[in-house]
Amino acid sequence: MHYYETKLLEAVKKNLEVVVMTAENRFSMRNIPSILGDKFIDVGIMEQNMVGIAAGLSASGKIPIMHALSAFLTMRSFEFIRTDLGYPNLKSIIAGTFTGFISQANGPTHQAIEDIGLMRIIPNVSVFAPSNIYEMCKIFEIIKDIPGPVYLRYLDDTEVNYGSENFKFGKNLQIKDGEDVAILSYGTLLKNAVKASQILESKDINASVYNFRFLKPFDAELLNTIFSKYKKIVVIEDHYALGGLTSIIKEESFNNNAQINLLEINLKNNFFKPALLNDVIDFEGFNPNQIAEKIIKFLNN
Repeated sequence: MHYYETKLLEAVKKNLEVVVMTAENRFSMRNIPSILGDKFIDVGIMEQNMVGIAAGLSASGKIPIMHALSAFLTMRSFEFIRTDLGYPNLKSIIAGTFTGFISQANGPTHQAIEDIGLMRIIPNVSVFAPSNIYEMCKIFEIIKDIPGPVYLRYLDDTEVNYGSENFKFGKNLQIKDGEDVAILSYGTLLKNAVKASQILESKDINASVYNFRFLKPFDAELLNTIFSKYKKIVVIEDHYALGGLTSIIKEESFNNNAQINLLEINLKNNFFKPALLNDVIDFEGFNPNQIAEKIIKFLNN
């Protein structure tokens, strides 16, 4: 059984209010529909209806966990999330799958690279972008305490485990300490950020790496610490330059009058070339060596 399925089943067993929902997106939970019975609802390819049904369930005291391809869930259902979940602040988890580069071989219609920007502008909606499956599933341990709707950038990576041992809602954390530059990332690219920092270390450049998994609510305390310690900051994300972590850092540095020099490693305002994941990362310039080269050039300038 998939690790995610196991954690979903634990969440349902521990919290009788939890209902698992999907818009025909069962890739990580093929074994649990028969186990959950009427606590599993597949609405078919109807993301808007799923959000509407989830809002009704949440208003009735349930905690729905929705699943769909993020590009369709966040864009096609935007109005429903905004009005039916955000406005009444209904407790729920909106799990968007195939986000950022994870969409890999799919073309622009399936690329969720503006999802964070869309979700973080909705009042009451939190945004959580974990870097691995263990960190992601921690949200189920505190599901009764989430403050309202949570947009979850689904990621089932098992290669790394940054952050699951030190998990608190709304709190980000430092992965690696260094005094020369601060690298901020999340999700799929966090492990590449760490690997890039190790390459830099071999060249006598000591970088701190931070896991910015919570993009809303924003961990202002940690960011202010970073602003006070570093003048050179790097943000790495598989998202447009607008709306994601890059935008957040610009907004917060302006609001706090922080004098920083920022290196943006993102998709600017472009779709990415569809291919297998590693080929996408190489082609778009996000592998550890490419990241390290960009940071060295940034520091030398």
